[in-house]
Amino acid sequence: MGVATVEIMSDASPELPPDTGTIRLGAAPGRPARTYVTGRITGALRWAALALVWTAVVLTVVRFPGLPETVPTHFGPAGPDSWGPRSSVLVLVGIAVAVTAGIAWLSRHPRSFNYLGTLTEANAQAHYRVGEQLMVWILCCSALIFTGALLSVLFGAGCVVFATVGGIGMIVSIGVGITRMVRIPERG
Repeated sequence: MGVATVEIMSDASPELPPDTGTIRLGAAPGRPARTYVTGRITGALRWAALALVWTAVVLTVVRFPGLPETVPTHFGPAGPDSWGPRSSVLVLVGIAVAVTAGIAWLSRHPRSFNYLGTLTEANAQAHYRVGEQLMVWILCCSALIFTGALLSVLFGAGCVVFATVGGIGMIVSIGVGITRMVRIPERG
């Protein structure tokens, strides 16, 4: 599988000739190939998060015709505090599908991530594994956030708890993931 390239030009300074270069999309050159096998829990969480979002999307599409012309678009501590047209729920569906599908795809390509530590032959697989796990947890939290938002529009503010748990989980997941990455020794 090849790596796509994009030619760029910069004219930051009119006195100097434009700087040209190539941006490589995909894995950084020289990084070790991914050889580890994704764990069963990580794989199951990835599929569960996608199933949760797709269930919320199907439920939204089924309930869409019966929604009032004006629906809540934001919920505060006291309940809905912003309203918009019924079609705004379809925008949320589109964003939910795009974001969760993108994170799911990205979680399967940890070789292309930016890492905090230095990647070596000895520690690359550990970084890739932790990077994949971090992205899967971010996917799960995103799925909770989007599901909570969609269910809140469909059924009321009581479903905001999904989004709240997802937001808190996102912060915890990122903190734990970064801590785990920093602790990976350079020599494996």
